[in-house]
Amino acid sequence: FRKGLSTYLNTFKYGNAEQDDLWEHLTQAAHQDGTLPLDLTVKTIMDTWTLQMGYPVITVERSPDGTSASVSQERFLMVAKPNSNNSEEYKWWVPLTYTGGDDPNFNETRAKVWMKDTETLITIQSLPTKDHWVIFNLQETGFYRVNYDNHNWNLLIQQLLTDHTVI
Repeated sequence: FRKGLSTYLNTFKYGNAEQDDLWEHLTQAAHQDGTLPLDLTVKTIMDTWTLQMGYPVITVERSPDGTSASVSQERFLMVAKPNSNNSEEYKWWVPLTYTGGDDPNFNETRAKVWMKDTETLITIQSLPTKDHWVIFNLQETGFYRVNYDNHNWNLLIQQLLTDHTVI
């Protein structure tokens, strides 16, 4: 990010710039650093965040054995309006980061999976078994809320009661 911002500021220090100019410089830096897939641009991602209102809640529903999860997104509303179904219209590019209770690592904040703005539901594989919790949005690096199925919430509660420093 700093590298892209620095080149952007140096390029436009005595002139005018547009939003897309910043996105282009950030894309180049992210591609060079390997933090963004080459087929993806910062503009593509940021347009879903800057050109529509709100932000998503990501819902994680794990399979019975726990090793996979269905992940969905919808617009977060503190209080849903009756007879309102327009949350289907709002979708974002969401960088999904996660770790599990079998080998917790909260330091790897690079997106493991990008949820596209065209996707309502995706499946994530290779999660820990049902006896171990998972946590998404490590260090709150993404601007989204996360909700889990009841079993995972209970595993998180037990971990917090047993040794909260793990989380």
